[in-house]
Amino acid sequence: MNDDNHHQSGGGARDGDNRPPQGAVLCLLAPCYNEEEIIAGSVAEMTAKMAQWKKDGVVAEESFCCFVDDGSADKTWQLLADNVRAPHRALKLAYNSGHQNALLAGILHVAEHCDCSVSIDADLQDDLDAVPEMMRARANGADVVYGVRSSRESDSFFKRNTAALFYKLSAAMGVPGLAHHADFRLLSRKAMRALSAFDERHLYLRGLLPSLKLPSAKVEYARRPRAGGETKYPPGKMLLLAFNGITSFSIMPLRLIALMGFLISAASLAAGLYFFVSKIFYGGEWAQGWASLIVSLYFLGGVILLALGIIGEYVGKIFIESKKRPLFVVERALDNWQKTPQNAKKV
Repeated sequence: MNDDNHHQSGGGARDGDNRPPQGAVLCLLAPCYNEEEIIAGSVAEMTAKMAQWKKDGVVAEESFCCFVDDGSADKTWQLLADNVRAPHRALKLAYNSGHQNALLAGILHVAEHCDCSVSIDADLQDDLDAVPEMMRARANGADVVYGVRSSRESDSFFKRNTAALFYKLSAAMGVPGLAHHADFRLLSRKAMRALSAFDERHLYLRGLLPSLKLPSAKVEYARRPRAGGETKYPPGKMLLLAFNGITSFSIMPLRLIALMGFLISAASLAAGLYFFVSKIFYGGEWAQGWASLIVSLYFLGGVILLALGIIGEYVGKIFIESKKRPLFVVERALDNWQKTPQNAKKV
């Protein structure tokens, strides 16, 4: 597999191409799940932007949009089939595989058919107008260009503060990542190929990509309000994603359990020694009762269950990883490619 090892100012065209440097083939990639209220409008806006970029010379004429339906239960796929026209593509997964897996499905599906991809949520809250700046950063040598929110004013108080807490906690746990970056990013072909080498069942792309250590850049943008429908990342899913990210990249929770066990044991030993010395040398007496005993039992019981739960999460991930089940199954594809992608076993 021959990676692109050179970058030309303005776009990094592939070997053998006579295309001007700024004319890199871009795939604008959008995972979607139960988005029937907005998907037709999103398709129209994305394809219109792509047409404008082609006209302005920002991207090559072969550039296209690709929509990945993550096993939606509504009419999302039907609307995609009705609205997506060549050269644009659409992919339907057989079941809901999760946002990160749907995003990877799209990346692997288009990796050999474009020079770079930009992933964006189908609700288009991320700013499409930031894409030309991402392309310029790629032309300057970046294999990964992160879209970073310039502010979180549009978020609720709860989401804004929990997000800040998550970034700080992730950094403390040693999880690679970039504050205020979600999944709006540009990947070069080299980065997309690098992702294809990973075979993890519990994907956390926000941490995986920084760990590749490829040349990167960031572009700031203002997030727009959602056009319609409901967010597919309510607080419960956000917490699950955060927990998955931490346990996929860090063993710090296990070390914290060991430290907590040591501190509790040390405190218990110190208390026991104190009571023993007081009784023998000072004749100390204490009121007999159940309160202190019950509280200590419940506390230690809770600590043990918490420790077992965290250890169980790691053991469960080992179990799931060992089965090597596919991350996703493609049911249908609307494209005109003749050859099977190299990652057909996953796609």
